[in-house]
Amino acid sequence: MNNIDETELAKKPNNKKLLTPEKQKLVVLASIIGVVLVAFIIFAITNIINNDYNKAKSYYSKNDTVRIAQLYTTMSDINADKFFDYLEKESQKVNADYFAGSTSYDDTMLKMDKIRSFYKKNARTTNFYSLRSNIANSYLSKKSYEDAELAEQENNHVEAYLDYKKVIKTDPNYSIANEKINILSPVIASQLYEAAKKEYEATNYTNAIDYINRALSYEQYNQDMLKFKDECVSKDWERNRKTSQDLLQQSVQTVLPQ
Repeated sequence: MNNIDETELAKKPNNKKLLTPEKQKLVVLASIIGVVLVAFIIFAITNIINNDYNKAKSYYSKNDTVRIAQLYTTMSDINADKFFDYLEKESQKVNADYFAGSTSYDDTMLKMDKIRSFYKKNARTTNFYSLRSNIANSYLSKKSYEDAELAEQENNHVEAYLDYKKVIKTDPNYSIANEKINILSPVIASQLYEAAKKEYEATNYTNAIDYINRALSYEQYNQDMLKFKDECVSKDWERNRKTSQDLLQQSVQTVLPQ
């Protein structure tokens, strides 16, 4: 049996070759290049997939509605949805700028109209129109309130009342407008009540009824006005009855021989 001397084995050279530092650097460099290449390929593929989306954004920035309409004929649903998300974010920015006072109403609506023109027909636009409606209602409320204040300063109480009504129609939570309506209602009712009394005193009962009905539209549960209306109706009815009787009597006298 042949025994191998351990000292002789230790003297034999190692068959496994070690990489030199230069080769090790080359291996590391090749690995890095490989990673970069893979990343570039992934980026290129992603860019190809998103190409239509990027085109759409470019057309939007250039306000090119013709090309966006053409692009929609070939754009995938995925890219279209991404672009719609982009448009929605743009509309949110416009909405925020308006309520921050950064842009005027006219400029804001121009921007919103531009966004709307880039939506595909039958696209999901619920959120967009909700934002646009909020802007429009806010503007109408503000304008109506300013008109109401001006009318009130000129003692045109009815016009002021109607303008305040417009305010709460577009913005029911506009507490100041509601307070103004509550203040103006009895004032207008009182003015109409006085006008009704003057017509009543002049025996113009039909006109008196018209005025008192208008007064009650502002204070429908005012007991004094309700009683006065009953008096006006009663007087008007009595006059109409007497007029009818007189006409009937005249007709009879005309028919009967003298």
